[in-house]
Amino acid sequence: MSQSISEYLSKIKWKDVFSFIIIASIMFVILKMLTGGILGTSLVVIENGPHSSMWPTYDQGDMFLIVKSKPDNIHMGDVIVYRSNLNPSIPDSKKLLIIHRVINITKVSTNEGIEYYYRVSGDNPDSNNYVDSYNISSTLIPYDAILGKTVFLIPKIGYLRLWLSAYPFIQYLVIGFLIIVLIYLILSPEEEKEKKEEKEEKCKEENTKKEKVSVKDKIFRYFQQLPKRIKNKVVNTFRDKKSRNKVIISVVFIISLIIFIPILDTIVSNRNLETGIKDISLVQIQQYDDGEIYFIAYKIYFSHDGTWNKVLKNFNITLIQNDKELAYMYWYSFYQKEGDLTIGGSIIVPTSDFNISQSFTISISYSIHLRFGHDTPYNFEKTFNT
Repeated sequence: MSQSISEYLSKIKWKDVFSFIIIASIMFVILKMLTGGILGTSLVVIENGPHSSMWPTYDQGDMFLIVKSKPDNIHMGDVIVYRSNLNPSIPDSKKLLIIHRVINITKVSTNEGIEYYYRVSGDNPDSNNYVDSYNISSTLIPYDAILGKTVFLIPKIGYLRLWLSAYPFIQYLVIGFLIIVLIYLILSPEEEKEKKEEKEEKCKEENTKKEKVSVKDKIFRYFQQLPKRIKNKVVNTFRDKKSRNKVIISVVFIISLIIFIPILDTIVSNRNLETGIKDISLVQIQQYDDGEIYFIAYKIYFSHDGTWNKVLKNFNITLIQNDKELAYMYWYSFYQKEGDLTIGGSIIVPTSDFNISQSFTISISYSIHLRFGHDTPYNFEKTFNT
């Protein structure tokens, strides 16, 4: 019995076992991130939709990587995930997770230091013209309620998680099947592979016997011979006709890409659209938190002609009254939005700073980045009378 066990163990490739442990660990981390997070990092999917509260910037099925950031590392315009406290009787683990954009940061000095609070809202221009209520009495979200801010996005891949969540038994079947397959592939003996590895090991042993060189000497020899190797490689490349032709073809291909991609980009673009901000419209001005702040909601009419060469994924919004900048906002998207879009936006200003009876201006500054070319700055302004 002990002999058969030892024979079986001798056939196991411990390198493969180690690989299996690594793969299993990665699977565990991904599963943990999907179900609750690990080391302050989670994967979160927009579940409601289509036309969710973050549409048209993001929508149902988009999966975010979120990281628990320090309070002073959460900035205006960041998209964060927080636990709503509208129903305090529900335990934290079951509270509703909301993905919205930061539109205000409030710092409060206490005896223990500075406490950070955040106000958020969605990007949907039709359904999210309000500040999120954290609880029944305030729109201020404490830092402790924030799971993290989004740092990466994988569009639409979250539909897989939504589907698995709808049918949990399939999720367990898939995981179990993958584990069984991995165990079989790693622990099953492979005769051809074993023979090949045995042959390689014998060759290594013979080479080691012939010449025992220390690691230090090997490294020294490598760098000593490196200039000569590079020189020989370059010389042989230009002497050998095949190698020379490969270099010429590669250079021509790269130059062709640089020349023809912008041309092809222009051909496939929507010529009826001009990339940039077309207009701003005022939706409403509303007071919140016992008249402490004004919430100014607006719509931004945004276009992108679909060309790969042009990039417009962020812009700065400033509220100006009597030539004074009262508040600002920042908007960005992880990937390029194309076509004719209407984006919901909002800005918060303290009631003491804003005179609602006077006109004010919303200014949007942005740059269109050209992948093959220079950046072009633009500014769009519109004045409103209340």
